[in-house]
Amino acid sequence: MSRDVENQPKMPGVSILELAFSLLAIAITAFVLNILGGIALSLVAIVVFGQNAVTNFGQQIKSGMLSTNQPAYELLNFGLMILIYVTLGLAIWLVAKFRAKVPFTERVAWRDWDGDRQFWWLAIGVGPLYGLISGWLLGLLEPQAEQWLKLPTQFPALGMAFFVIVILGPAVEELLFRGWIFTGLRGRLAFLPTALITATLFALAHYESTFTYAMAVFPMGLLLSYVRERYGSIKASIVVHGLFNLFAMAMNYLGAG
Repeated sequence: MSRDVENQPKMPGVSILELAFSLLAIAITAFVLNILGGIALSLVAIVVFGQNAVTNFGQQIKSGMLSTNQPAYELLNFGLMILIYVTLGLAIWLVAKFRAKVPFTERVAWRDWDGDRQFWWLAIGVGPLYGLISGWLLGLLEPQAEQWLKLPTQFPALGMAFFVIVILGPAVEELLFRGWIFTGLRGRLAFLPTALITATLFALAHYESTFTYAMAVFPMGLLLSYVRERYGSIKASIVVHGLFNLFAMAMNYLGAG
């Protein structure tokens, strides 16, 4: 049985202005942590790969033309992604610790939950089906879409990609969108406007050169908001998000999507 939403602890709602200020605080904190972590990562990368490799990698990142033929660049790229997600998650925790009026676990709805039959249909049925349909439509509308999730072919970069796409990314994104944002708004707004605002921000965060990919992500944001609402925990939405990404990664890797 899923938890009754009515029986869940009611969080104090926040205004749009309060939410905007908290997100700004999270962004600034994450930026500072990312700079510090980036310095440490650069020093380690110079020792491991050499100064020239790190310099060339930085230039390619700035130009948006990262070479996938260099294993070192793939490792550095996913190392950078791990750094970004880790610092974002840490920033959310720090802001919650010093600004939130309730415990961190309640502020982001990090609660226990019980998955029922409907949950698993959503997790292993609807999610992959949506992935197939959206992937097909993206291929028709945006031929370059296959480059948006280009996976490495060799270990350990493939292992790092799995960690980022299936585990770390879904956990941190749910912590931010269905945790911090959704929970803050839900104490003041009804479910539908909360879900629409959250899904819109979630889609915009996945903007890729055009709005096509963002629009494809938007329905998934609504689905994840529904899971968060029904089961009262971002642990449930993390599982659905992670399984969806796992399916998308498998399809991409096998060349079937």
